[in-house]
Amino acid sequence: MAAALVNADATRQQTSVRVAALRDRLELALREGIPDLSINGPTDTGSRLPNNLNVSIQGIQGETMLLALDLEGVAASAGSACTTGNAEPSHVLVAMGIPEERCRASLRFTLGRDTTVEDVDEAADIVASVAERVRGLAGAPR
Repeated sequence: MAAALVNADATRQQTSVRVAALRDRLELALREGIPDLSINGPTDTGSRLPNNLNVSIQGIQGETMLLALDLEGVAASAGSACTTGNAEPSHVLVAMGIPEERCRASLRFTLGRDTTVEDVDEAADIVASVAERVRGLAGAPR
C-alpha cells in the first residue's frame, strides 16, 4: 500500500495535467456537438477539478440521458457527486445559483488515469447523438 501511495504521489501532477487536457477536449467536443450546452461550475479551467466535467443540456432530463447513455456504453452521472442516487436536484448545483430546470438537465463525466483520447472522442460523439435523439423524443429543438 505504501509503495502504491508513493507511486501515485510521484505521478499525480503529470496525471492531473493529462486528465485536465482530456476534460477540456471533452468539453470542447460537447460544445461543438450539442447546442445549448452549459458548463456547471467555474469557466476558468484552472479552478476546476482536472477529472470532472459537469454540464447541462437544455431540453433534456439528465436521468433520461443517463439511461440512453448507459445503453450506448457511456458512463455518466446526473448532478453532482454528492447527490448520486437522489432524485432531487443537486443541492450543490442549486447553491451555485443554477436554476432547478438546468440542474435536472445536468450530467457529470468523470475521467481517470486510464481514460484515453479515443475514449473521450467516442464518448463525445455518443453523447451528442443521444442528446439529439432525446431532444427529438421530447419535442425539444435539436
